[in-house]
Amino acid sequence: MMGPDYWFKENISIVDIELPSGISINSIDDDRRLEISNPSDIPLYLLGSPTPTHFIGLDDFFIREFPRPDTGLQLPEDLHPLIMVSSDEVFEWIPIEVIGEEQYQWEWTRVMSPFSSQAAVIWPGAGRIFSVNGTLSTFPNGNIAEFTRPERVTLPPARPSKFFLGYEGTIIEISVTISYELNHEYIPQPDQIESTRFDLEAELFSIGALLLVGSPFILALIGFFFLIPCIYSFIRTSRDGT
Repeated sequence: MMGPDYWFKENISIVDIELPSGISINSIDDDRRLEISNPSDIPLYLLGSPTPTHFIGLDDFFIREFPRPDTGLQLPEDLHPLIMVSSDEVFEWIPIEVIGEEQYQWEWTRVMSPFSSQAAVIWPGAGRIFSVNGTLSTFPNGNIAEFTRPERVTLPPARPSKFFLGYEGTIIEISVTISYELNHEYIPQPDQIESTRFDLEAELFSIGALLLVGSPFILALIGFFFLIPCIYSFIRTSRDGT
């Protein structure tokens, strides 16, 4: 059984900030996501914490080591370069298996994203701001994932958050606001499951009732089929005797 839907949809909007020339941050998908673009060949880095499960099959290696690329940034321990945007192309810092050797080397590799191949896309969810391969920041979670949402619910208040970019040796703090709206696609799944179970029980009851009502006929039919071989054997024996 699938888990419960979230009661609310989360929006993210940027607080006014002066960005380096050419770099832009725009809202897309009805404010569900932010798109970060950089046409310059000077790399722009998205900073955060990597997600181990993003590297399927590489968990052991990932846990042992997450080397940092040379970015010219003085970073605290909790910030890693996750995404690089340069010349309208997006790259992620991931381990690549060395063919013929049981080891990996870390490289900037083009992001295969369903959102955009020219800009980095980030989005909020359940107290985190995500990129394709990690978490950029956290904030107090106001969303709820539970079955059977009441008909009337109060939207959580908007809350501030932030994430960090790195550019030309400088760390840039980006302030954002997380707001909520009702999730109109919410499905109260247990009700559906209960309804399905009730329908199945009703069908089984109907079948049982039919069998109970029709049991004399069914028994007679079964007896008739058992009786045919006996009659045939009796007739054949009688013929042989004569």
